Amino acid sequence: MKDLFPELARHLSSLGAAKGEWRTLRLEESAPPALAAWYRAFETEVAGRRRPFLLVAHEGLQPADAVAHAKKLARPLGSPPAFVFPSLDREFARRLLDARVSFVVPRRLVNLPPRFVLLPEDGYSPPPKALPAKLSPSAQLVLLWLLQSPDGGDWTEFGTLRKKLIPNRVYLTLAVQDLERRDLVQTRRNGLRKSIRPAGSRRAVWEMARESLSSPVLRTRRLAKAPPGLPVAGLTALARLSSINDEPPRCVATFRGNLAAKAAAERHYDGEVVQEWKYDPLLLSPDGRTVDPLSLFLSLRNETDPRVRSALEECLEAMQW
Repeated sequence: MKDLFPELARHLSSLGAAKGEWRTLRLEESAPPALAAWYRAFETEVAGRRRPFLLVAHEGLQPADAVAHAKKLARPLGSPPAFVFPSLDREFARRLLDARVSFVVPRRLVNLPPRFVLLPEDGYSPPPKALPAKLSPSAQLVLLWLLQSPDGGDWTEFGTLRKKLIPNRVYLTLAVQDLERRDLVQTRRNGLRKSIRPAGSRRAVWEMARESLSSPVLRTRRLAKAPPGLPVAGLTALARLSSINDEPPRCVATFRGNLAAKAAAERHYDGEVVQEWKYDPLLLSPDGRTVDPLSLFLSLRNETDPRVRSALEECLEAMQW
């Protein structure tokens, strides 16, 4: 995101709100890493007292997150923080105002009560755009794990998802927010621990999510011989998970960018099929040898062959929801 600090400093100085020097705060020394990763922190004097400012460093922050973070950080920072955004729509700002959370949008909005409150009507941005038609690959990965893992139907801590799926805290948080906005998951917090579970029975959530899920396959290549250790996919995997007969060519799947095949190994008319996926198929594979049933369904659901469509439904019915 754009560095907002220069605009913030100039704006508050022009209003006579910021007095003295700005000081950089090391938020990671006083806040949990997952929380500190959202912001860059600075401090200056406003209306005769030191005031911390949190510059939002990543997209995806929700009003409820800002309100919760303000409460958690007030004590370690010494006073309630003011949030700095590149833009705010009217509804987001109203949520912050109702919770008495201070904020600044440089050159547009200032809510630093009691002395500095400037909220002109033309300072608000348009409401956020409608949700994308499809989930992000990371959000789809998290949801499919929750729907298929033996432990995924109950509360699962974010720490578990970081170990198994997405190590980066911010990327995981954004993926979960994508799912929350579609009412596909529920989250709860117990102290510093945050957990997630499907928002209903796993089969019901799958049916709700189907239209927002996409095929994991980015592209398909044919090689004289596929690399070893890859899980089977496509019709090869379907034959393992249903009563349909297996037919050549053999098909396997790998994460995008992992396939380093020489041009001489490329084939057009024969050889084995290698699918390159949006996410690592091994993360969801139940045994390391076959891709997971739900990703397999998504990769083949546009097939028109009635035998394939029947076999896919057979796979869904055989699952332990």
